[in-house]
Amino acid sequence: GSPRVLCLRPTSRDSKQGEEATMESDGIPLLGDEAEPSPPPLPRASFARRFMLPLAVGVGLLIGCVVGVVIAVHQSTPPKNNGRSHGGSNDAAPVFHLQAGTIEGVWLPPMTPVPGAPTPSVKVAAMLGVPYAEPPVGRQGRWQPPRMLSRALNHYQATSTPEQCVQWMYQSVNPPNASMSEDCLHLNIYTPRTPSAHASRSGNASSSDGNKLPIFFWVYGGGNTVGSTAFYGPVENLVTLLEGKAIVVAPNYRVGNFGFLALHELTEASPYRVSGNYGLLDLQMALQWVKANAEGFGGDPNKVTLIGQSSGGTDILALLSSSFSTGLFSGAISLSGSPNITMDLHTTQTQDTQFLANTGCADATDKHGNNRSTAVLDCLYNLTAKQVAQMSPAEWEVTTFALPDPGSTPETLPSRAGLVVVNNLPVTQPLLSGLHIDVPTIISTMECENDFMPTPNVSTWSAQDFETFLNSTFGLWGDDVVSGLSDAYSAAANASGALAYYQLAADVGVTCGNAAVVKSALVAGRHAPIYLAQVTQSPGKPYQLMPGTASTLPFHMWDYIAGFGAWNLSLAGETYSPTSDDLLFGAMLRSAWLELADTGRIHATATASWEASTNRTGPITNLVNTRNFRAVGDFKTELCASLRDYRLGQRYWWVN
Repeated sequence: GSPRVLCLRPTSRDSKQGEEATMESDGIPLLGDEAEPSPPPLPRASFARRFMLPLAVGVGLLIGCVVGVVIAVHQSTPPKNNGRSHGGSNDAAPVFHLQAGTIEGVWLPPMTPVPGAPTPSVKVAAMLGVPYAEPPVGRQGRWQPPRMLSRALNHYQATSTPEQCVQWMYQSVNPPNASMSEDCLHLNIYTPRTPSAHASRSGNASSSDGNKLPIFFWVYGGGNTVGSTAFYGPVENLVTLLEGKAIVVAPNYRVGNFGFLALHELTEASPYRVSGNYGLLDLQMALQWVKANAEGFGGDPNKVTLIGQSSGGTDILALLSSSFSTGLFSGAISLSGSPNITMDLHTTQTQDTQFLANTGCADATDKHGNNRSTAVLDCLYNLTAKQVAQMSPAEWEVTTFALPDPGSTPETLPSRAGLVVVNNLPVTQPLLSGLHIDVPTIISTMECENDFMPTPNVSTWSAQDFETFLNSTFGLWGDDVVSGLSDAYSAAANASGALAYYQLAADVGVTCGNAAVVKSALVAGRHAPIYLAQVTQSPGKPYQLMPGTASTLPFHMWDYIAGFGAWNLSLAGETYSPTSDDLLFGAMLRSAWLELADTGRIHATATASWEASTNRTGPITNLVNTRNFRAVGDFKTELCASLRDYRLGQRYWWVN
C-alpha cells in the first residue's frame, strides 16, 4: 500500500490536437522503506478570518484584488492573433524553431519609462500561451498529474495571453473578466534573443555574442487558490531591466480545488494512491518542457532559476523538498514563502472532505449497484468547472496568519488550512527535514510583511499603543509572555508602535520559520550556497497599495515591485514614482538574482556583501538595504527561541 509515483511516457507523438496521449507506467517507490525515489526522465515525463488584530482578510483574496486592478492596465499584452509588428516595430513576427515545434510570437512594446531612471533599449520577443502539457480535462486530466504534450506545435500562433486556470474567484479580478478554462497549462516566454531564420528545431536562437542566457522561471503567488501568468503584471519587465541578460518564462499552473484538492476517493482511484499537489506537478512538467526547448529561444537549459513571491515562494520551497525535482532547475529564489509545509495526506483529506458536502457528492449513490467511491467519483467528474471552483472547503478561506486574536489562550488555535501535502507526490518530505534539491538558493522575507495592508489604528500607534496590544492579546498567555515581548520589541516600539507590531507579526509568521528551514538544510549536509535574507529597506515615500491607506515599511511584495519595476501595482489605481533609493534597491536585488542565476553565487559589491550560510557559520541573514547592507550571524536566533517558548512557534508560521 505504499504510494508510488508514475513515470508517464507517451507511446505516440502523432496524435492530433486535443486527443489524449496513450500512456504506460513504471512504478517508482515514493515512501516507506523502499528505495530512494528517482526523478522522472527529463525529456519524457512525466492562500474570513482575522489576518491579525486590525488586518482582516484572507491573503489569497487580498493579493488577487491588489494585483488584479494592475493587470487591467497591463500594457504588454498584445492583441489576439497579431502576427505582425507590435509597439512600433517594423520587423516581421518572430518565429522560433523549438523541439516542441515551430512557434510564432510577437514583439513587445518598449517598457514604459520610469521618471528618473534610464530605461534600457531591449527588444523583447514573446511567445504567449504555449501549451506545455495535455489539457487537464475530463477523467484523464482533472485531478490527475499532468501528461506530456503528445502533439507537435507546428506553426503555432503564440500571440495572445493564455486563459487562466479556473479558480474560486470565478468573476475574475486578476485581470478583470479574464477568461478561465480547465485547459490552462500554458506558458509565456520573454526573450531578448532574435530567432535565427535558419535555426532548426535543435538549433539556438541567434545572439550577438552567441552565448545562451540564464532563464528565470516565474512562479506566481495567490495563496495557491488564485493566480495566473498575468497575476503580477508585466513580469517581462525583468528582461528589459536586466538589459537583455536573461530570459523569463512564466507558466500557468492549477490552483484551488483543481490544483490542491486531496480526497480519500481520489487517492483510492489513483494508481499512485495519492491526491493533491497537482499544481506542483504542473510546475515540474513545465520545467521539463523548458529544459527540452530552452536552446531554441536562446536559453541555457542548465541555468534555469526558479523565482516566486508569496505562495509562489512557498511552492518553490516545496519543489526544493521534492526528490522528483532533481535536474529540473539550477537555482531557486523564494520571496516571502510560507515555511509551514507539514500537513500529511490523511490530515489534508480529512480537511478537504467538506468539499464533498459542499458539492452534494458526499451522498452520491449509484442505482446500478456500484460502490460509494465510484458514485462519488462519477458525481465529482460530472461537476462543471464553475461548480468545482466555487465549492472550496471553508478552511481554505479561514486562514489565520501570524498573530492570535485578542483574548485568546495558547490552546486556542484557529483552523489552519494547508494546501501543499507532504509525504505525497511530489513533496516527499517536510521542509524541516532538509531541502532535498541542493542548488544555489535565496530564501528572503520582508521585515514588516503585513504592512502591505495597513490600517490607521496601527500605522499611528505609539509605544504605549503597542504595549496595550500586547496586554489585550497575550494577557491570558502569562505575564512572562507580555513582558518578554515588550522587552524584545522595545527599541522598535520607541521608534514606532507600528514598526514593533509589524516586526512581531513577521517574526512569528515568516522570519523564524524561514531561518529554521535554512538551518535544517545545513544540518542535512547542504553544499550549494544558500543565502538567507530579510529586506529592511522601506519605500522612499508612502506606497498606496490599498485605497485610503499607504504602506511605509518593508511590506509584502515590495521586493517584487522594486525588482520587477512594477510601480503601477496598486488596488487604488495609483502609479508610484520611485525615488532614487527605490531604484537603487531594485537594481541591488536584480544584480543578486542575476548573479545567482548565471554563476551560482552572489559576489560582493561596494554596496552589498552577500554571505552564504554554511554548516560552519550556521544561518547568516543578509539585511538588504542600499544604505546599510549587513550580513548578520544568529540574527534573531534568541528571539525565535523565546517565541517558541511563548508557544508562538511553528504552529503560527504562515501556511498556504
